[in-house]
Amino acid sequence: MAGQVDVLITMLPNSPDVELVALGRDGLIEGVKPGLLYLDMSTISPLVSQKVGKALGAKGVRMLDAPVSGGEKGAIDAALSIMVGVSRPTSTRRSRCFRPWARPSRIWVPWARAVSPSWPTRSSSP
Repeated sequence: MAGQVDVLITMLPNSPDVELVALGRDGLIEGVKPGLLYLDMSTISPLVSQKVGKALGAKGVRMLDAPVSGGEKGAIDAALSIMVGVSRPTSTRRSRCFRPWARPSRIWVPWARAVSPSWPTRSSSP
């Protein structure tokens, strides 16, 4: 599937699950195409996010670390808070990916940084 889409989103319960899905046998890394935007919305270790971003970045994948807060009620009300590690120009272009779950005012830039090595690392506020 990863080779057939332009944007892929995961939201998994823990770091080992993200690492397995992204980098494990039959994982994303085996079927991705260059240019894929991978949004990981799991609340996991930043070290794992960086490891996954670096490995997928070598395959031409852009990854955003975008953990969420708000629980079941926030998801039902489309009012989740999403903390995206990315530069403002990229966030503006990609924020539409988050709109089904979050109000645009809840999309924050950045408390972290994009984890793909090729993405800008300078922080700015919206």
